[in-house]
Amino acid sequence: PNPKKLKAASPKNNLTYSQLRALWIIEAFPGITSRQLSEISFWSPSTANVIVKNLYEKELIYKEKAQIKNSLYLYISSKGEELIVDDFYENQNKLSISNITKIISIS
Repeated sequence: PNPKKLKAASPKNNLTYSQLRALWIIEAFPGITSRQLSEISFWSPSTANVIVKNLYEKELIYKEKAQIKNSLYLYISSKGEELIVDDFYENQNKLSISNITKIISIS
């Protein structure tokens, strides 16, 4: 399958897995820059910038300009936090169902 067409666990938000992954990274490292995001995620800087742009347009993150250097710091918005919480619980439920299925099939 084409990775660009894959949807995240929450299709209603129309996020790619890369966008969801970036959102989790930004949540884990508040104030991260796009450059740092690209290094952590092993994406090219241009890919990271496109992902950040899309997340910003969907109002899932916000940016703050640095006062000393010419950088933008990335933070997750309340809308982005809600999406991450939903994704977490959805994945927990899938994991629980998967474990129950494995237990039943072993018995």
